[in-house]
Amino acid sequence: MAFAASLALVACGGAGAPVVNAPAPQPAPQPAPQPQPNPQPQPAPQPAPQPAPQPPPQPAPQPQPNPPPQPPAQAPPLPAPISGGPFDTNEFQRNYGLGRINSLAAYNDGVTGQGVTVAVIDSGIDPNNPEFDDNLSPASIDIVGNRNTLTPDSPHGTGVASIIAAEKNDVGVHGVAYESTLMMIRTDELDFCSNDCGYFNSDIASAVDHAVANGADIINISLGDNSPVGLTLTNAYQRAVDAGVIIVFAAGNGGRATPNASVNFATTADANGFAIIVGASDQSNNIASFSNRAGANARDSFVLAPGVNITVADLGGGTRTATGTSFAAPHVAGAAALLLQNFPNLTGAEVLQILLDTASDIGTLGVDSTSGAGLINIAEALMPQGTQSVQTLTGANLDMSGSGVQTGAAFGDAVTGNQAAQSSLATTVFLDRYDRTYVADLTGRIGGLGDDRFDLASFARNSVYRRGAQGQIPGIGTFQVSFSDEWGVLDDREIFPNLAGDRKVENVSFRLAHTLTPDTSVTIAHGSAFSGTLDHSGVHGLRSVNAGAFMRFASDGTGVGVHHRLDDKTVVEMASASASFRGFNPGEPVRHQIAAVQIRRAMSDSLQIGMRLGMLRENGSLLDTIATGAFDGVDRATTRFLTLTAAYRFGDWTLAAQASRGWTAVKEQDALLNGFSNIETSAYSIAALWRTPWTGHTLGFAIAQPLRVEQGSARIDVPTGRNLTTGQIHFDSHSLNLTPSGREIDFEISHGFWTGGPVSLHSNLVYRLNPGHIAGKNSSIAAFAQAHIRF
Repeated sequence: MAFAASLALVACGGAGAPVVNAPAPQPAPQPAPQPQPNPQPQPAPQPAPQPAPQPPPQPAPQPQPNPPPQPPAQAPPLPAPISGGPFDTNEFQRNYGLGRINSLAAYNDGVTGQGVTVAVIDSGIDPNNPEFDDNLSPASIDIVGNRNTLTPDSPHGTGVASIIAAEKNDVGVHGVAYESTLMMIRTDELDFCSNDCGYFNSDIASAVDHAVANGADIINISLGDNSPVGLTLTNAYQRAVDAGVIIVFAAGNGGRATPNASVNFATTADANGFAIIVGASDQSNNIASFSNRAGANARDSFVLAPGVNITVADLGGGTRTATGTSFAAPHVAGAAALLLQNFPNLTGAEVLQILLDTASDIGTLGVDSTSGAGLINIAEALMPQGTQSVQTLTGANLDMSGSGVQTGAAFGDAVTGNQAAQSSLATTVFLDRYDRTYVADLTGRIGGLGDDRFDLASFARNSVYRRGAQGQIPGIGTFQVSFSDEWGVLDDREIFPNLAGDRKVENVSFRLAHTLTPDTSVTIAHGSAFSGTLDHSGVHGLRSVNAGAFMRFASDGTGVGVHHRLDDKTVVEMASASASFRGFNPGEPVRHQIAAVQIRRAMSDSLQIGMRLGMLRENGSLLDTIATGAFDGVDRATTRFLTLTAAYRFGDWTLAAQASRGWTAVKEQDALLNGFSNIETSAYSIAALWRTPWTGHTLGFAIAQPLRVEQGSARIDVPTGRNLTTGQIHFDSHSLNLTPSGREIDFEISHGFWTGGPVSLHSNLVYRLNPGHIAGKNSSIAAFAQAHIRF
């Protein structure tokens, strides 16, 4: 009795927690302590209702100048828990708590707690219960005296253990982490346990040390009272968390505004995030009336789990119903075991922080002093949290959100058609803020930008809603301006949904020409008007033949051109422009700058030849290929190009030909897509325009190859695996031949009609062989028709 007097005894039952370790005054000799009545709620003790005291009569209230305070905002209702599938069995459903915490999400992913050891410091366990045939650790022990038996006097420990790890065997219930290992440490005092038990702080401290020494990952303590613990137990807790072990405490059943004082360690900086306090929720997902609340100090380390009418394993086999925070805590211990199995790189503090961050909000909106973070949600805890990043071969972590590639038309299927790379992208490994490993399919993040020559949405918009004017500004020069109104009753996203994400050229276009001298003029242009600044072929109205394979890169920009006649046969022209647009929304702006000089020489009255030299600088793109996020390996691309032109006129015919060649160098930045070589491209066209004998009618003919990559390579390094022990990422590296599989050839015929009056008609018919430079792709036909009325 002298020894007992220096320690404290407490009862466990439905809300137990560790005991007081402060020395007490020496009492007079007393008989042996008697078992305490079971404080376990049935299911939740309620105080007898008392009539509200009647206030004395008061004078009529006076009007208040301020409105009454508004109640705090409430969290939205919780969605229905996950259900269905092969794991939604009768055994699973017997404990409704498994469903409320969405544990099915773990089982459907093959996560069962295997390989994780959970120590349960309690009243022992029934080792003959079939729920524990194969999951008891050999380190299980009776820590008290020489009793040396796990077989308990109280069913408390058996019930707690079953919530954590009862086996999935179609008998009774199964645990949250039904393939985890139980390290049962019997700690109840000798001859002082029937249904409620007494525990000495020193024995609990010894049990904690035993759990740590024998490799426990988690310790569940469903014991306690509202008395602080002394240094002996506090130091044991400290050794446990310093060793990286998670401690899960039951909050207690007193219905108080704060948890039991015996679990205060979880709220201290010394716990370093490795301890958590668990209150009980009921079948309605509200905090149970008997459960202690979080309070101001514990709110950031407090969660809820089901703790009312929980079906648990009983002594001698079978099941019973139990209520209390003692039976809420093991739901959290089991959830922690699932996370540790699935993400072995996590620390215990990270596991608990994830459970706190992903808990479903209950009651007052946000973390509060009643429910803390809310009801644990395993489904959400398994999902990636925070920034999702992929690692590059150099070890940099790049944000995966918004990552994508839109390949320019010149590349065809060079990237999207690489099956080996696509296969690796289907199993891309990425990391969340906790360095957890996940797999994502990124094949859908790579697509083609499309050929803007056949952008039906822009054609329809410009044909229907195009407005324009032209004239002379005295003292300045001639001008042309055009623009497109809004769609009005038409919606291009509904008419052309597959084109809704394509790049759109700005609607406004203008051109202002000013003559400086008889031989020199200056032109300022914006939009599509700029791309024709250096075009003098005399063949117009053909969609497959544009003003130049490279000049079109500034078709949505603003620029200036200078025209100077050297002599009667020679003209020198210069043009420069800058354009900016967003390839992805949201995304960094893409900028194009282009400069070119052109010399044209009249060889005769019928024949004119020309040569154009230029440079295109792209910031944020590569020949119209736009990559963002983890794929964005291009800082800047510089293309030098050469275009040769010829035009021949005889009678009512005009023949024109042009051939272009480009050489592109890439300045790289760290990304999955990298290793670019120099890239060589080509484009050519032959066209004819016939002014027919029929007044106002013209016919055009063309054969053209749009811009195509002829030579070039790159590399894509895809993270596809990870060594969970070392954390090292494994990469699949694929060389990409940037030359597309096919070569598109376009055959076009056009018709125009205009007699100088207010009405003009134009139509085009284009037959595309190997469209998009994709070999074997079905040929396509594009037809355009428009009528213009000028007034």
